[in-house]
Amino acid sequence: MAVEIFTDWDFSGTTSGRLDQDYPSIGDFWNDKASSIKVYSDTWEFFEHVNFQGRSFRLGQGSYPRLDNGWNDVISSIKKVGISQNNVVQRVLDLSNAERAKVGAPPLRFNAQLTAVAQAHTNLMVQYNQLSHQLPSEPSLGDRVSQAGYRWSGIAENIAQGQQTPEAVLQSWMNSPHHRDNLLNPKYRDLGVGYANNYWTQDFGVPV
Repeated sequence: MAVEIFTDWDFSGTTSGRLDQDYPSIGDFWNDKASSIKVYSDTWEFFEHVNFQGRSFRLGQGSYPRLDNGWNDVISSIKKVGISQNNVVQRVLDLSNAERAKVGAPPLRFNAQLTAVAQAHTNLMVQYNQLSHQLPSEPSLGDRVSQAGYRWSGIAENIAQGQQTPEAVLQSWMNSPHHRDNLLNPKYRDLGVGYANNYWTQDFGVPV
């Protein structure tokens, strides 16, 4: 849940509650009544007309107590700004290493070969609309990693579906004992990340 809208300045008046999806129309009550905004995560774009039309402005994470300069009471639709694939991969890596640092595990290194494997698997999950570690006619994880040219003595994989942000998927993995164990295991040194259509893959490796 990433953004909250208030009818009055300084986060007072009626609140929308936290919103976490695109709204082509924020509804009759909220239309043209936004006066202050809190952005809890991500970057959001705010439009003066419904269906993401007209003038717009963007806000990143932070608190904005007064919408001045012509924007007070003129917002009619909102949407989250997408982030690039490279930014997704880097963010997952950074968040993973932040969790590892808390337990004294060494940081994971970005690995292009593992990332290619993770992305290919993620794309297949999207194609089949199925969350699985091995899809029909797909080689095993070990074979996929070896075929990509990564020489390994240990590997593991985390997958997930439905989360919209790196922060959300990391929280999901950290809440699952098996996924958490993979993520924090100090023996893993390299990481590949795949993302597409809210499907996620982490491939961990111990290099030879």
